[in-house]
Amino acid sequence: MILRSPKKVTEIVLLGHSMGGLIFRSACYYGKKEKKKWVGLVKKIFYVGSPHWGTHFEKFGKLTTTILRLIPTLPTKAISALIEHRSAGIKDLRHGYLIDEDWQGQGADDLFYIHKNKVPLLETAEHYLICSTLSKSLNSRAGRLFGDGMVHPGSGTGNGLFPSSRIGFREDHCKIFPGVSHYNLLKTMKVYRQIRVWCHSSRHGECPAPAP
Repeated sequence: MILRSPKKVTEIVLLGHSMGGLIFRSACYYGKKEKKKWVGLVKKIFYVGSPHWGTHFEKFGKLTTTILRLIPTLPTKAISALIEHRSAGIKDLRHGYLIDEDWQGQGADDLFYIHKNKVPLLETAEHYLICSTLSKSLNSRAGRLFGDGMVHPGSGTGNGLFPSSRIGFREDHCKIFPGVSHYNLLKTMKVYRQIRVWCHSSRHGECPAPAP
């Protein structure tokens, strides 16, 4: 498919929710590697509820199938095999896989496998993070563990278990909204307003006006 614009495109602003943010990081990585012209036009990337270090939800799914497979009965093994038919895209969310090499390593489908392929952020673009917690307190134990019901704050802000695994996002380019679910990040006006503020924080990027 070829997309055409009535005007010359001089800059691109990307906004991805959940897995969409991971897709943008992967696309920029491969686009730069293949020297695609569009990559140089990307000025801002917004990640809204994106699981940069995976989701507990998918990890729980893998834990469930692993336990069921260990139970020596035909029904549990059959259920485990059925659940394992989750799509590759959903499985990517377990650890935040971005590139082919993440899946090519031995044990890449294991529950506790940690990929060692660090994909750098596109250095010519500004990167902004928005995530949330179901709890109304940012510092609550439930908020830190369950996050927005799908993505916990540590993953949404690109912070891994160890300092060496942290992704180089700027702290002032990150905003956590308490009391907002993963799905409602898409339709919460204060999230949109924050994106507007960041859009106008430099000369890059123009965001559309709010819908009536």
